[in-house]
Amino acid sequence: MIRAYLHELEALLASRPWAAAIEVVRCDITELDDLAILLYRFRMRLTDNGLLEMMERIVAEGNMPLRYTCYRFHWQDSGGHLVRRWDNAPHYPSLPNFPHHVHCGSETQVVAAEALTGIDLLREMDHALRGKRDALK
Repeated sequence: MIRAYLHELEALLASRPWAAAIEVVRCDITELDDLAILLYRFRMRLTDNGLLEMMERIVAEGNMPLRYTCYRFHWQDSGGHLVRRWDNAPHYPSLPNFPHHVHCGSETQVVAAEALTGIDLLREMDHALRGKRDALK
């Protein structure tokens, strides 16, 4: 199950028209009896010279659904400025849907968010970058 998720994620990454180059910084699967843990970190240079970094830790245990235990998805523009960073680090306990949140444009502009997987993120990026391309027409 965890390998199927990774293969789907890699296939989606490879087909994104806005991804100019993809670097695998880390991709480890640890398997112990009935437990598997995926930890990956990918870095993508975007066609507009922006950067997208993805990190996710996923646990598969027995026949249980995958558990997405830790994530951080960081998007910055070509000037190195934060566009958005989605994560579930537990440092904003007063936000609804804690610990899921997104930093919008700066470290201090933080709003509640829904839980997000790497596959969800790619769909979010498709939508965000399509809107950006449409605005340039």
